[in-house]
Amino acid sequence: MKCSKDAGELRVKCRKEAGKEQEKCKRNGEADFMAEDYIWTENMTVGYGKTPLIRQIGIHVRAGEIVTLIGPNGAGKSTILRSVIRQLGLLEGTVYLDGMPMKGMGEREIAKRMSILMTERIHPELMNCEDVVGTGRYPYTGRMGILTAEDRGKVREAMELVHAWDLASRDFSQISDGQKQRILLARAICQDPSVIVLDEPTSFLDIRHKLELLAILKKMVLEKQMTVIMSLHELDLAQKISDQVICVHGDHIEKYGAPEEIFTSDYIRKLYGITRGSYNAEFGCVEMEPPAGKPEVFVIGGNGSGISVYRKLQRQGIPFVTGVLHTNDADYQVADMLRRSGKPIVLAVNKVDNYEKFVLDTYEFYNLGLGTPFPVSANSKIGFGDLLDEVLVHCNPQDADEKEDERPRVAIIGKPNAGKSSLINKLLGEDRLIVSDIAGTTRDAIDTTVKRNGKEYVFIDTAGLRKKARVKEDIERYSVIRTVAAVERCDVAILVIDAEEGITEQDAKIAGIAHERGKGMIIAVNKWDLIEKNDKTIYKFTNQVREVLSYMSYAELVFISAKTGQRLPKIFDVLDMVIENHALRVQTGVLNEILTEAVAMKQPPSDKGKRLKLYYITQVSVKPPTFVVFINDRQLMHFSYTRYLENQIRNTFGFRGTPIHIIARERKER
Repeated sequence: MKCSKDAGELRVKCRKEAGKEQEKCKRNGEADFMAEDYIWTENMTVGYGKTPLIRQIGIHVRAGEIVTLIGPNGAGKSTILRSVIRQLGLLEGTVYLDGMPMKGMGEREIAKRMSILMTERIHPELMNCEDVVGTGRYPYTGRMGILTAEDRGKVREAMELVHAWDLASRDFSQISDGQKQRILLARAICQDPSVIVLDEPTSFLDIRHKLELLAILKKMVLEKQMTVIMSLHELDLAQKISDQVICVHGDHIEKYGAPEEIFTSDYIRKLYGITRGSYNAEFGCVEMEPPAGKPEVFVIGGNGSGISVYRKLQRQGIPFVTGVLHTNDADYQVADMLRRSGKPIVLAVNKVDNYEKFVLDTYEFYNLGLGTPFPVSANSKIGFGDLLDEVLVHCNPQDADEKEDERPRVAIIGKPNAGKSSLINKLLGEDRLIVSDIAGTTRDAIDTTVKRNGKEYVFIDTAGLRKKARVKEDIERYSVIRTVAAVERCDVAILVIDAEEGITEQDAKIAGIAHERGKGMIIAVNKWDLIEKNDKTIYKFTNQVREVLSYMSYAELVFISAKTGQRLPKIFDVLDMVIENHALRVQTGVLNEILTEAVAMKQPPSDKGKRLKLYYITQVSVKPPTFVVFINDRQLMHFSYTRYLENQIRNTFGFRGTPIHIIARERKER
């Protein structure tokens, strides 16, 4: 019994020792695996505050590897990168860099191993581009940050690598966004990192510099075994440059693998929720929806030979279908089906790369009975001009390319029977538009060209807009939609008001359509000849209009009679002024002088001891004039102060007849 008991205990002991040995081997195996990864995460959960956004993130990046994050906007790609570089605190888990947890490493220690290029723009004061790049050497300098000759050599080498040495003496704040991106990349490179983290590095870059940037990264990865982690929106570039791809979707990493596994047509459509158009995995590009409607053209081509034709037809908006025709007996069967369709047919013979050599071979295609064959070469892009000219012969002339119409567009809007059509007829000098006392005579938005003093205007007569409750018929409902669309494409809107009825709530709602869309505004008070007047009538009516339309005090007011032509010439004078103001651009330097004076005259508001600071203002667009003002805290920017700034701009530059948009954008204090 004793021997049996001892044997049993020995077996248990042996099993325990064997288990310990297995566990030891397992741990050693994990260590060997981890040793191959220069940066990796363990059970990482990221988010904002205490709210998790993406859970259980496991990233493993080896030296000499490019790993790219892709996914829809807002999926969390930037959040993951910001958490990896410690701009955001982790909710759970650990990030390891060169075998050590990053949370225990100092900033200088990390900076010698990792450089960062994020989408947030730095705003250095009084620094040229060479100085900005030189800050990448600070991890290697003393406390004073003085660069040695070796440091300056690395700065120049990095700037020449990104083709930016010609910008060395330029003020960083005065160069374009694309140039800034190259300068910041040079700063990251001269840091001599083992890892570089980039968030949308191709933003603001043209196609040439995008390709150059990725070529530089690829070269550094191959020559210096550098590790790259980045996010990209350009799927074609991500597919070509990445060793591994991480797909971020929802609250987790949906897929992690090689580009060949990720970039399939079905999966990319699923990842991005593509419902219109498609993604072509072979070419690494997206495809637009084909033109809607009954196909007018049948394009026959194989192995991608018809792509150039497809593109041209898409741009022309010509519906088409495609098929593949091989050079065999099936040619005749297909040709016979095409002939019986009764549709115009254009025959293209592809792969005629050498016209003199192969053109005689195209004559055999006359046997198909489809007319003259057009020799083309998709590879060499030969012969498409004649082919497409022939295609357009069979299409509606209106489908041809139209030059962009730069004539001012003026939408005439208002209630039914306010006199909109009568106004345009009087301006034309002929009764081109139907005028009737019956409300709703005008059903559609009609474009009419009016010439005056050698200048052309496009006036758009729109259907009168009634209260929503009174719109019963479907046709009138569509008329309302077309009217809104007409306002969308106009430069200036003229609101016609019936002087006998006075300004109404419905007039205010109609005017609001143009105001919300940033259109120039003229209020034309029609039928002024029917009003009994005294010396105070016009002032009383003006005050009434301004009171009801208080939200658009900028609008110009004219009193007219479409029937008699009273004061109609004045409309053109006011219209020209509004068009000019609507497209007016003010120099940034002058704007900032106005801003300084405005702040000096009226102190910005404060809350709880914190005062609003206004740093800078610039005009970013016209039609309508739009300004961006950089401030320290958006919550301190009360609408009353925004209105005050708008009034100061108007007092200086006028901007009569056009709305002004002022956008407040935060810039953190340094």
